[in-house]
Amino acid sequence: CIFAGPSIAFAVDSKLDIDIWWFSTDVDISDYTNDTDFSLVVGAGMGYETKYGIITFDARFQRGFANVMENAEFEIDDETYSISVDEYKHYGFALMAGWQF
Repeated sequence: CIFAGPSIAFAVDSKLDIDIWWFSTDVDISDYTNDTDFSLVVGAGMGYETKYGIITFDARFQRGFANVMENAEFEIDDETYSISVDEYKHYGFALMAGWQF
């Protein structure tokens, strides 16, 4: 089967991990990220019927429409850093194998 349709995703956590030689820290950037992403999913799948159930396989591609990040400035140890983002969207590819019983 071939499928396509909308998808919605919600952010669970937004952290920036910084590791530079001896310096390591996590920065909460949830103020600079969008909590919701709307996207389009397209893919194809197939199923094989067996006497124990149906074995299914599918592949799908997801393309987000909302910018995941916004421009941001934050401080770490009294130093100001900035992130400039023109377009940062979510893209994904997934493979799935399953068993229906």
